[in-house]
Amino acid sequence: MPTAPKRRMHNCLDHPFPYFSVTNAIMSLRPWFQLVRLPALFSAWSNIWLGYLLTHEHLLPVTSVLLLMLSSTGLYLAGMAFNDYFDRHIDAKERPFRPIPSGAICPKHALALSVILMLVGFVAASFVSLNSLYIALAISASVLLYDAGGKVYIVGPILMGLCRYLNVLLGASLAINLWEPGLQAVALLSGLYVLALTWFGRNEAEESSPVELKIGTLALGFVALLMVRAVFFWYVPANDLDDTAVAPFPIHRLIAFAGLMAVFVLIGRKIIAAIRQPSPAQVQLAMRTLLTSIIFFDAIYILAFHGCYGYAIATACLFLPAKLIGRRLYVT
Repeated sequence: MPTAPKRRMHNCLDHPFPYFSVTNAIMSLRPWFQLVRLPALFSAWSNIWLGYLLTHEHLLPVTSVLLLMLSSTGLYLAGMAFNDYFDRHIDAKERPFRPIPSGAICPKHALALSVILMLVGFVAASFVSLNSLYIALAISASVLLYDAGGKVYIVGPILMGLCRYLNVLLGASLAINLWEPGLQAVALLSGLYVLALTWFGRNEAEESSPVELKIGTLALGFVALLMVRAVFFWYVPANDLDDTAVAPFPIHRLIAFAGLMAVFVLIGRKIIAAIRQPSPAQVQLAMRTLLTSIIFFDAIYILAFHGCYGYAIATACLFLPAKLIGRRLYVT
């Protein structure tokens, strides 16, 4: 009786391109894009623009901005790849579809990519300033502490929030005074938001605890109140528009508040759905919305504190590639 041919297992030494075509090339890269959560990268860029525009009138010189974006790119993507490398044994049980447990990417190749990306982040930061390099090193330390095991403890969400706080400061790292209260307050607000959403989705791979979801929702609500207060009352040196001298609530801050309310409605609907049905699918959908909303919040902060509509709109437009790519690749 003829036997069925044995399934050929993935080999780390297999050549990724048995024959070349555009389609084949894209399909070969897809697991790598998935490994580094490519759709989430655009929120890291919006952090850089926010930090830079809180301390500069324009995104100039372009070279410095691009180097800071490259540094953030390397560190962010490295963090995502390291996360899957350290979680590969857990993912083999809980998320077997991910690139490493599915066999699409060899663990040692994922580790090599993670190290290279992190080095890219360091080198790019070093070309900007010494402060940039110090912050990049701090981000990498926070990332590794989280990925290597900190995520399972209560310190996990704190480490994630710290990474976002530092990423905003990386964007502002050319500033003379990184400890300026207004700058620190906005960076901390960004970090608190990520801390809260990380707590909300910390068990997204399985049935989430209603208690944890409600605690996360309360934390997000507290951060939302801080955001409203910030948009109306916080002062950041970049905000030097003439209308601030003649109006208690200048028009750009009122528009920023309206944008804030719109994002809150968008987020609120997903959170309510996740609390009503705390399944992995619903919680992950809420997490996707919470993460991509970082871009909108950064755009709102730029409008409120810098006052430039053009830069705010350009930042908000980073949502478009994040959304389009996110249809093909998961974010969380």
